[in-house]
Amino acid sequence: MTKFPKPDKSESLPEQPWTIEADLLSAIRQISLNEAIDLVIVNYLKAGDTSPLAYWFFEGHCPSPTILKYIACMLLPGSGSESHVPFKLISKSRSPTRGRPSKGPQQKLRDRLIFINVASLIQQHGPGTYDSAITKISELQGLNEHIVKRAYNRHKASLLDEQDT
Repeated sequence: MTKFPKPDKSESLPEQPWTIEADLLSAIRQISLNEAIDLVIVNYLKAGDTSPLAYWFFEGHCPSPTILKYIACMLLPGSGSESHVPFKLISKSRSPTRGRPSKGPQQKLRDRLIFINVASLIQQHGPGTYDSAITKISELQGLNEHIVKRAYNRHKASLLDEQDT
């Protein structure tokens, strides 16, 4: 996390250019400092600079709902806001690794739900129904049987590993 330098207490000048701009906007437009901060954040975001946003998040500022929606539009790919929001915010690993990216939370949840559903069918219909349970879940989910088997077996193996430790 970026730490922004604090000014010497003896100085009366704000510590960052965007704090100067927020103070000026607040005084000139006669609006609250929080509203001025939100305006500065949007102006800098429109220019592609996230520094004021990060600074004021670090300082504990909570943006207004309008600003939060603007940031959400920057984060959502293909949200239809491309004409209104000139830049997008993307998440990128700070320490990139080679190879295929690891599973995200949605895939892990999918695999967990597959395991729960297959295990439930096996428990309901008794031993020897593994293949039919895999087939039924793959049809219900619209997935390849191989994907369902792999998800079930991996989740089952991870549960067995947890029990051993």
